[in-house]
This record gives sequence, C-alpha cells and structure tokens, in this order.
Amino acid sequence: TAGDGIYSAQFQANEPGHYNFLFGVQGTTENSGRFSRQQLKTVHVRSVPDPAETEIQSSIDGQTLSITMVPRTTFGHQMGPGWANYFWFTTPDGQAFKPTDDNGTYTASLTFTGDAPPPVTLHFLRVSFAIEDSVTPDQLPVPLDDSSTVIETVPGTEPPATPAGYPLWLIILLIVVILLVIGLIIYVIRRP
Repeated sequence: TAGDGIYSAQFQANEPGHYNFLFGVQGTTENSGRFSRQQLKTVHVRSVPDPAETEIQSSIDGQTLSITMVPRTTFGHQMGPGWANYFWFTTPDGQAFKPTDDNGTYTASLTFTGDAPPPVTLHFLRVSFAIEDSVTPDQLPVPLDDSSTVIETVPGTEPPATPAGYPLWLIILLIVVILLVIGLIIYVIRRP
C-alpha cells in the first residue's frame, strides 16, 4: 500500500549460494534534519531437487535393485556432492535406505525377495542443519512421508500393471468364477 512505510521487492535467485542485499534509506525529519541509513543482509539460497530435472534410473541384477541419480534444481543445475544424508529411499513396507555420494552422482542398492523389487520412493530432507553419516532412519529430524517426497515411484520399480487397470482382487475373483462355471459345465455334460 503506497504511503504505509513498508517497502518490498522480489529477487529471482536462479542458482544456489549466498546473495548480498544492501538496503539504503535517506530522508529528512523536522527535528533531526537529513539522515541516511544502510544495512547489508546476506541470504543463503539452498539447492532443492526438482523431480522433472533430476536424472534417475534403476537396474536389476538378480535380487538387487540398483538406483543411480543426478539430482538437479528447477533451473537444471546439478546439486553436486554432499547431499547423501539428505536423500533417502523408502519402500511400502517401511524400509529406508540412503545413497552414497560419488561426486554428485548418487547410487543406492536394495536387496529384495520375489520376482520384482518393491515400489521405491525418493525423499529429500529440507532441513538447514547437518545430518551426520551415522544417522539412522529413526533418528531423522523429519519423517520420510509425503511432505519429503521428490519422486513418488522411482522408474523401474512401478508395481506390475493389471489388465485395463482393474484391481488384482477383482481379476482373481473373475478367474475363480470362470473356473467354477467351466467346472459346472463339464460336470453337467459328463453326467449320465
């Protein structure tokens, strides 16, 4: 609102790092005359991964799922090394594991049972303090839930699709009913 004494501005920060802002005010008062004030403020803009820009792929070798990712920001800038403790992967059964850092490319592996790996979700912890290497999932400062999700399902870990998108229980029920009908028809035909 004009004349309310509050001034504001927006600055688009396209890259992470420190930004310095110099604020200056000049004026005149009836009692003190002319005045001038300056204040320097420094703001740190932190990298945050963008799901659309982050490169992520997975591969399966036997019963081991391997995930490789290069996290990038909204502007396509690589986040770089040092973020391994802030990235975590989870499975529907609650298993949580983190990647290792190879100079900005992150890799993680998961041993699984069954024919296919479980769906895996990628999380990023948006906290402004250090997370030590020794921190376990139960010691994390924020939960690994929807609020920290970057990629809902890592490519290559999608659950198997069912025909036409029907729930699996409905397909199984339909198969059982068809088998019962076929069995009844065979029974009626063979009856003397």
